Amino acid sequence: MTTLHDLAFGDDFLTLYQGTQFVQNETTSTDSGVGSVSVYAPLEHTPVLAGTTTATVYCQNTAIQTFVVSSGGTFTFQHIAHPTTYATNGSLNCDTGEITLQWNAPPGANYLVVSYEFNYEMSDADRRRCGVYRESRKESFNWAKEGF
Repeated sequence: MTTLHDLAFGDDFLTLYQGTQFVQNETTSTDSGVGSVSVYAPLEHTPVLAGTTTATVYCQNTAIQTFVVSSGGTFTFQHIAHPTTYATNGSLNCDTGEITLQWNAPPGANYLVVSYEFNYEMSDADRRRCGVYRESRKESFNWAKEGF
């Protein structure tokens, strides 16, 4: 069994690679829309990189709005056509990937199609296990050289 110490000081250095990955058109859970707040199951990949989230809001399978989320967490909505029921505000927890929308009236069944970037970290062992051999990550740390 290879220990962390062996990886750090042996021939096989333990290097962490960090970067971001783009997710396009991930469909959220469907909220029942019986109240004026919709809460969706967390996004599949976290943490979400602030300022990279865009989405289309669907109400009963019809696209009614799009939105972007600023790096400060502000939602900016754009109507598609002239919906009578629409989202007025939102929140995004970048750590958990949970999105919440507030509505002007109960919307009925609704969901989002979301695009975003998330941060990830992958070690050398993970890279070999996943078949990733190219160093394209933004940063790397060699634990053996950091005095581990």
